[in-house]
Amino acid sequence: MSATVSGAAYIHDEDVNPDKHIDANRMDEAMVALVNRATVVLEETCAGYTYAQMRVIEASLTSAMASHRAVRAALASGHENPTSVDALALARIPLEGLYNTCLFTESSDWINQYLRDDWKKQYIQFLLQREETKNLPRFSDFSETGLSDLMKLGDLVGVSQEEVATINHEQLGNPPPNGRHRIKPFPTPGRAMGILEEGSDKRRMLERLHYEYVFLCTFVHGLSTASFFKITFDSTSRFRSLWGEGELVDTFHKTVATRAYFASRLGVVQTAAEIAVLYPGDVELRAGLASAWEEMSRDSLLGKAVWELRTKKLLGVVEGSQRAGTERG
Repeated sequence: MSATVSGAAYIHDEDVNPDKHIDANRMDEAMVALVNRATVVLEETCAGYTYAQMRVIEASLTSAMASHRAVRAALASGHENPTSVDALALARIPLEGLYNTCLFTESSDWINQYLRDDWKKQYIQFLLQREETKNLPRFSDFSETGLSDLMKLGDLVGVSQEEVATINHEQLGNPPPNGRHRIKPFPTPGRAMGILEEGSDKRRMLERLHYEYVFLCTFVHGLSTASFFKITFDSTSRFRSLWGEGELVDTFHKTVATRAYFASRLGVVQTAAEIAVLYPGDVELRAGLASAWEEMSRDSLLGKAVWELRTKKLLGVVEGSQRAGTERG
């Protein structure tokens, strides 16, 4: 489910300075400080969430941070190495984590669905491997031990025997249980938007970001744009002579480095911003968000759009809640 361009676009009134030097190391220092504070805050359980569910939210943030480091590492290979283009594929991961967190902070029920859907995928992989190796002596213990471990995990995330039987029926042709008891899939980014309230700040933000997400998917799925980028930024390519060195450097900076860096960083920082909704009274987390957003809300068109659509108002909610808490105290 996706908005139209006219519905999702944020119309800018002020441009950024495209020639301004961005100190990514300094910006990342502010992001690391923010993530560190958010992980400390997440040790406190929120109303409606269990401690284990808070760990899922924490993992969404810290794994996005790890992916951002991978983006930086890929970009370090520069405009003469085609592996640098994979930074655009990696930049999709923090954005996908943001979509997940936007649902997690709506209701803890989404975390349960997320875990159950993941369990189902693991279980189907187990069934496939068990089927393929059933005639191999080396895997003689696999069926028993693998199934035991998965069933214990399934109990933890609330998978019923009827749901297991439904999977076995669909994947192996076993007799079906009484009725169908399917585990619902966790929404993809495209479907996640439609779950949120129409016209809300959160949905408007995700509708705009979905276009960025779809563009980055181009580099995951190996479409023609991805192939073109790789031959362009390959020092051994016979097509490289079609461009001058200065043009290549400038194009790499604008189309690969800047776009991958800001998309990835935005995914991490905005995930922390969504987490802040659960902790409206934490002053240090609010300060970390303000610091991490300072340059991105000013020097990136995508950052400016998200800031205006969602984050500026979201931080206002945090400030208002903090003042209200102080007045009640």
